[in-house]
Amino acid sequence: MTQPLTPADAGALHARLRAEGKTIDALPLVAAAVTAARLERHEDALALARAAVVAEPQNARAWALIGQASEARGALEEARTAYEHACSLDGHDFGAALAAARLQQRTGQHGRARALCGFILARTSSPDVRQQTSELLGTLGDAA
Repeated sequence: MTQPLTPADAGALHARLRAEGKTIDALPLVAAAVTAARLERHEDALALARAAVVAEPQNARAWALIGQASEARGALEEARTAYEHACSLDGHDFGAALAAARLQQRTGQHGRARALCGFILARTSSPDVRQQTSELLGTLGDAA
């Protein structure tokens, strides 16, 4: 299994590329990672999304894809870190926030999951996201 890529690692690799006068367009990498994820080719999705964050460390969608691929591979800590970083980069990425809340519920961190659900419900007007978030919140009950 490959080592997790942290936001600091991505930033350092990006800086190194820029110092060498090299640039990489993240958009096609993100698009390819989305396709790989849809095809359930999680290793490919992960590699492509990691390359995208090296090219553009502030790309919230790429970080969310790292979370998705990592979670599918069972690398739950890497998934949590990636989802949370995606949320920190884009406070309106409610898909990443909901994925993070579901992961926290799955790992028994119900308080954190509830807090994220509250964050989502306070900020989105999307009926679909609100419904999914409310359903998740309903599964959390009053457990700590």
